[in-house]
Amino acid sequence: MANIFYSSDYSMAELNSAEAGIESYVERNCTDDYMQILKKKGDFSVFYHLSKLRESLFNWYEFADNASLLEVGGDMGALTGLFCRKCRRVVTLESNRKKAEVIYKRCHIYENLDVIAGKIYNAGITDKFHYIVVTDLADTLGSAYDEEAVSELLRYLCDYLAPGGRILFAVNNRLGMKQFCGEPDYGTGYPFDGINNYPDGMNDRGFSKSEVEKMVTGGGIRFFQFYFPLPDARFPQLIYSQDYLPQRSVAERLINYYQDNSSILIYENDLYKDVIDNNVFPFFSNSFLVECSLQDNLSDLLYAAVTTDRGKKQGFATSIHRNGVVRKRPLDEEGMAGLENCFRNISDIAAHGVPIVPHTMLEHGIEMPFIEHSPLSDELNEIVEKGADAWIEVFDKLYTAILDSSDHVGDCENVLLKEGNPDTDWGVILENAYIDMVPFNCFLINGKLYFFDQEFVRKCFPAKYTLFRALLYSYYFVHRAEEVCSLEVMRERYALNDVWDIFVKIEDEFVERNRNKQIYANFYQYTNLDKKAVYQRGKMLRALNDIQKDEKTNVVAGEKLRAVQLKLIDILTEFAEVCRKNQLTFYPFYGSLIGTLRGNQVIPWDDDIDVAMPREDYDKLLDIAEREFQTPLFLQTMKNDKECFYGGYSKLRDESTTAIELKNWGHSCRQGMCIDIFPLDTVDENGVKRALQIQWLHICQRLMYAKIYEERTGLLKDIPLKAWKRYRGIARIIPHSLLVKLIDKLCRGSKRSKSGYYAILARYIPDTEYILLKKEDFSETIPGRLETVELSVPVGYNRILTKTMGKGFMEFPPEWERRPKHKAIYSLEIPDSIFQKCLYGLWKNYAGEEIVIWGRGEILDAFVHEYGEEHKISFCIDFDSDRLGKNQQGLDVKAPEILREYRKGEIYLIICDLNFTGIQHYLSKEGIEDYYIYMPKKELLIETFQ
Repeated sequence: MANIFYSSDYSMAELNSAEAGIESYVERNCTDDYMQILKKKGDFSVFYHLSKLRESLFNWYEFADNASLLEVGGDMGALTGLFCRKCRRVVTLESNRKKAEVIYKRCHIYENLDVIAGKIYNAGITDKFHYIVVTDLADTLGSAYDEEAVSELLRYLCDYLAPGGRILFAVNNRLGMKQFCGEPDYGTGYPFDGINNYPDGMNDRGFSKSEVEKMVTGGGIRFFQFYFPLPDARFPQLIYSQDYLPQRSVAERLINYYQDNSSILIYENDLYKDVIDNNVFPFFSNSFLVECSLQDNLSDLLYAAVTTDRGKKQGFATSIHRNGVVRKRPLDEEGMAGLENCFRNISDIAAHGVPIVPHTMLEHGIEMPFIEHSPLSDELNEIVEKGADAWIEVFDKLYTAILDSSDHVGDCENVLLKEGNPDTDWGVILENAYIDMVPFNCFLINGKLYFFDQEFVRKCFPAKYTLFRALLYSYYFVHRAEEVCSLEVMRERYALNDVWDIFVKIEDEFVERNRNKQIYANFYQYTNLDKKAVYQRGKMLRALNDIQKDEKTNVVAGEKLRAVQLKLIDILTEFAEVCRKNQLTFYPFYGSLIGTLRGNQVIPWDDDIDVAMPREDYDKLLDIAEREFQTPLFLQTMKNDKECFYGGYSKLRDESTTAIELKNWGHSCRQGMCIDIFPLDTVDENGVKRALQIQWLHICQRLMYAKIYEERTGLLKDIPLKAWKRYRGIARIIPHSLLVKLIDKLCRGSKRSKSGYYAILARYIPDTEYILLKKEDFSETIPGRLETVELSVPVGYNRILTKTMGKGFMEFPPEWERRPKHKAIYSLEIPDSIFQKCLYGLWKNYAGEEIVIWGRGEILDAFVHEYGEEHKISFCIDFDSDRLGKNQQGLDVKAPEILREYRKGEIYLIICDLNFTGIQHYLSKEGIEDYYIYMPKKELLIETFQ
């Protein structure tokens, strides 16, 4: 039995819904075999965590005998079982206690496994290891990490290497082909974020090849080499190394997949040829696997191809080594019988006089010499350019070799006789038809074909079937073949027309069995990519324009955004009235000042309003706020709302609305629509004093951010990860009230100074220098107006805006920049308190009520896939009368009026629809407030409102 230990420092973070589902599958399963679950469940997360295909990242790697291995960041244990089978001793370190317990339950049968729930720097590990493996940097280092953090981790891990030991770590390439093709970034969920170097921060980030090299050398490691898993490190099929790169397109050998193909703009398989021909394959590789050592003793593996998807009996790893040897090994003990059959097949072919690459059967597999020559399948693209005669000559030679490879038997022994009719021309029947005698498994050298790697044989089978397979795949992958010599000509030449359709059916069945398509059917849905749809999507971009145009500004706001702007004007109106009543000075600021000057309107693509006040007036506002602002208005400060922080300034919110920013997702702070109110603080003219003030202010602001927020995102990217960890540790022990006092005091540090400069200090800015504004620019005002609100514009507005917004502040930015800048969930009708209740903690208040879903389409499907097995759903609701009485996901569709038949507390209503705002409006009119919203990605909520 495996062991599990708990260090003094581990995370107790809850598993997300997908991970909780994986936990339930593991608890129900007494082995590490989840084939039946994979057949039933179509969720990508289920396949990612439970499929054996994950093992392809390392099942080809030749770990030394009696080795010990440390797995850093075990996640849900997808690779742990493989390491236990490969190595004498395995220690798996997982920072999340619940995940560690899942790994233990999943791999409890391995006696050589110790699972430690703990964080790498405090796990108390004292042993040395022959191998240290890191495949999930986010799990190990936290969700936001940088190059320095990875280098620090590598330096730390080097201390735990046994003499001659190696570190293996995997990382995604932010400049990979999938990124350029438009697949959503693994960490952020948005296309092209990695290429843009994560402009809005990141969760699980990728690095370019040069960045990885710097991280490795920065970790004090001299000896390392890159491997390039294809299509990526999640489900590899081919693994190239820096010293053995592909020479021709690899598209015919790859099954590419896309977790989300809705934003794909380029057909990835078509890129490989150009990328390889231009010698930039390493730059564009989707993932990197890096092998590191403190000595010059790296693996001699140059290349590997794995067939993990074929199962235990037919799963093999074929590897090329620096010593000129090619090895074919089984991925499971059950595969040795298949290799022995493969050796018998190639030996029988040789015995019949057909040239082969020499094969040697050894205890652990087959060895053969490496041939410095491309397989015939790679050469066909060049042969076809020589014309039809050269093309036909090659297939004539191939068919001759097929006919010579085995004894011929009588027609009556043909096992396919029942498949045709009495007149079917089956041709020669072979005692042993070696169906892998195709261009992919032979070399053409000096006009002779040499065969290798013959796994499959069909007894008493037509020789034409093997030739059919050769033609079928050659015409699929050699683009000019049909143009030079049509397939119809070849079918006529070899008398294949009678049997072609029969062979197609047999081949489909063979591929389905060989690739375990019944088991992996749910995965193969992610491999379907419609070329035409991809090309059409690219054309649609030209016509796409999210913002409507008019003659005056060239851009006007969409209806939803305009409604948000008008609500902000309402809030500004109330604010201005309170300020006039109490003789408080304020000015429109930032984009709101531009809008005031440029046509008296909110900038059409803006989604906020900013004002600034001298510190004296700002302090008076804080004093009178509770008395002057009536519900639903609420002046939010860092003092009266501990669940969010913006640097120290205030927000006047309308709590009858919702504007939940992504960074505050899950926080219970007030999140109604708001205007931002910035205090103008006096700053010292003495640069040294000012720098010291700002330095301490930055420290306190960072501590406050670290106290409230788990992730280092957005503006906080300027903080190195190591420093962020220190801030997190210190912030835990400092009371919130003390930080409020310190920030407030530091902002007011020069309050009594006679300095002639203002600055907005109560807003965290990464730069050490804040923008200095001359007080004289605020000494007088001129009348202004923003929409319907009369305002006072500082006389020095030109210099103020040049400093804060840039010289061309009155010019319109490029169209692609005219977008709302905040990522938030907006609602004009639903209070944020209700919105938060229905968004956070889907099952938090579930007490066994009858579950009813209001929704349709992919979101409903996703919900049923995720929760349908654990929770019984009664029925679903839809506005569409055409769908009533029909069925979706096995659920009856009923009209909304059905809800009137239930009393409060009898049902648990969950909305699974992008049109949830319309549904909420209906529920509000019906007086129903008890409901929840399910979205597979919270970003979908944002897209709904912008």
